[in-house]
Amino acid sequence: SGAGAGLPQVGLPPAEHDPFGGLDPTQNFRTKAKLVIETSLAGWLIGKGGRTIREMQENSGAFLHILREEDSPPFLRPGDRLLEICGRYERKIEGIQVVLRTADQIPGSQAPRETLILVPSLLARPETLQEVASGFGCTLTAQDFPGYEESMVTIVGPPSSRIQVAQNFLTRTDRAHMDGTVVALSIDGEAVGRDGRARRELRDGAAAAAVPAAYPRAERREAQAPLPPPVTVG
Repeated sequence: SGAGAGLPQVGLPPAEHDPFGGLDPTQNFRTKAKLVIETSLAGWLIGKGGRTIREMQENSGAFLHILREEDSPPFLRPGDRLLEICGRYERKIEGIQVVLRTADQIPGSQAPRETLILVPSLLARPETLQEVASGFGCTLTAQDFPGYEESMVTIVGPPSSRIQVAQNFLTRTDRAHMDGTVVALSIDGEAVGRDGRARRELRDGAAAAAVPAAYPRAERREAQAPLPPPVTVG
């Protein structure tokens, strides 16, 4: 059996759960599911010689990329890493489940009790958090970072519920990308749209030209400034 397969510790979402949310799962949008993980968990997910992460990719069909600490967003806590789940929509949905189920299999009491994800700040407003928290029986906390268009959402709840919440936010992100509310950025900050089109083909050219790098290293010191208080619902 491969990574994330046949693990009794984490129940599958109920049959009526529709992670696709009406989206066409055959489409390939340039968005990513972004999980924030501790370095120890990153090592577990990579596995000896990269075996575990290869198995998770094979089981989900998604591409999994763990950024080096120096390439991760500067507002992350020291030692945290960013895991990106990329690929076709339905494969990212499956990738979220495989990664979080594998994380729950870490030995001893090291299994994470919460899941941290990065989402567009427009999707981390209190009314959205309340809707998602109520729908899946979780507690959600959102932390904004001045100067960045992403917020960190902390999900507290049973593992199966955390899977569903992370899938729900991916669905919302893809939907927002489809209607132009949110524009996906590559790792170097290049704005890309549906089928790889540049942002200026979707939005005003003047605004597109001003898009900064996704995680500019020169601004890392700014992450040490006082942050606004987080918003918790649930």
